[in-house]
Amino acid sequence: MLDGEWRFGLIPTLDNRWGDFRLPVTGRLIGPEARRFRYREEQSTAGTDLSWHTAGFDDSHWQDYLYSEGPFAHSLGPFRPGSEPAEIENGAVRLDADHVVDGRTHRWQPFAFSPRYGHRHSTPGDPDRRSFEGVPEEYIVFPPSVEDGDGAGGHVRYLLARVVAPAAGPWDLLIGGVDGAALGVWLDGTELALSTGHGERRRATVSLAAGPNELLLKLAHVGERPIRMYAALLAPVRGASRHQGDAAPRAGRGCAGVGRRHGSRHRCGTRDARPAGERGRAGGGAP
Repeated sequence: MLDGEWRFGLIPTLDNRWGDFRLPVTGRLIGPEARRFRYREEQSTAGTDLSWHTAGFDDSHWQDYLYSEGPFAHSLGPFRPGSEPAEIENGAVRLDADHVVDGRTHRWQPFAFSPRYGHRHSTPGDPDRRSFEGVPEEYIVFPPSVEDGDGAGGHVRYLLARVVAPAAGPWDLLIGGVDGAALGVWLDGTELALSTGHGERRRATVSLAAGPNELLLKLAHVGERPIRMYAALLAPVRGASRHQGDAAPRAGRGCAGVGRRHGSRHRCGTRDARPAGERGRAGGGAP
């Protein structure tokens, strides 16, 4: 048992020279790291006026996020096939609205992922395995769709994102994945002629207005399988063939930035992006 005053030190012990703990390889020992943070967006009142930055502030009721994660979109559902709220697809999307279906109240919920590492459940087990296995393109991840033991599967979910374009013009919209299907896509309330089957990838050229654009995806589970998909808006590459564009997006191409309030962005190059970011709590803010 320790008694009296004493000192201690935290000594780095994870030797990453061969990439055993993280990729890319680093010629240094990895020491203690902060991995989880509490996060909340500022609203009309600045966080400093609410004492968010003070040591004694109680943030125990704030949402907890893994490092580099953040609420970049909103999701709604799941719904049984054919029971989806009709107003969602008619352009009447309100994040504060309740949707009562089959006696249950559904509300839009923040959808979090990491622009750097993807969704925490995109690979089985420890999220750090994403470093070993690479970061999957599929950052839109929902668990298997069995609700209340009905065993029906095939449930439908909506994902709402605000995409901020630096200038008006054409962009390539890519949708695909390894599990799930996109039943419909709406851009600023207008339905696009774009959908995918299970495991398919599709590309379409869309016109974005300068500033925020609202993107709504209608996604479906295949049977009782999870959803693991991606959606990306990329600046068109001159001279690219159509079938080249069906591949998953790669880093280095311009990508439309996103707003934090209900935006979503893919992990492609963001040199052209102008994210409309929000501020979090000082010292423990936006992950």
